[in-house]
Amino acid sequence: MDKLFKILLNISSTSLLLSIYFIKSQYYILDLTWFYRVISNHWIEPISKLSLLFYFLIPFIATATVLWLSKYLGKDEFKQGEVKELEYVNDNFLPSYLGYFFVALSIPDNNLFLLFVMYGIIFLLVSCSKSFYFNPVFFLFGYRFYQAKTESGLLLVLISKQEFRTPQSVSSIAVYRINNFTFLEK
Repeated sequence: MDKLFKILLNISSTSLLLSIYFIKSQYYILDLTWFYRVISNHWIEPISKLSLLFYFLIPFIATATVLWLSKYLGKDEFKQGEVKELEYVNDNFLPSYLGYFFVALSIPDNNLFLLFVMYGIIFLLVSCSKSFYFNPVFFLFGYRFYQAKTESGLLLVLISKQEFRTPQSVSSIAVYRINNFTFLEK
């Protein structure tokens, strides 16, 4: 389950690249020629454009699925006094994530081969780094990213809906372990 969760988390973190490309290219999945004979002409364009809404929803559906599946991860707890330093790190990831937008916008329209080659490269690079746990859609679900330093000197990433202002405020909270250094608090 952990491997599946990490793959889905990676997909949810990078799926916005695909969504932006398909919306920019106006690639309509509901643009079916046989459908033209069945429905009135004034319905063709609105139905085709529904696929653009679908593309916009993909990152949200993927993120909601990841959050739902997180309940199957191992549980852990931050104990009183365990966190010695705490830093809010949402802004640290934003520049690298903006790179996905620029990649998606720079791929020529209707070049699906190049899109999937670029997505595959980004997917592999993000899988090998710790940044794939950063998903900007989490912001829209109310989550924040923190870097916590424990009393033993370990640097951990905490993803939480709570707003922590001091290291002491991170105590006695139940979390789900994504890996040994990343935790999700729901």
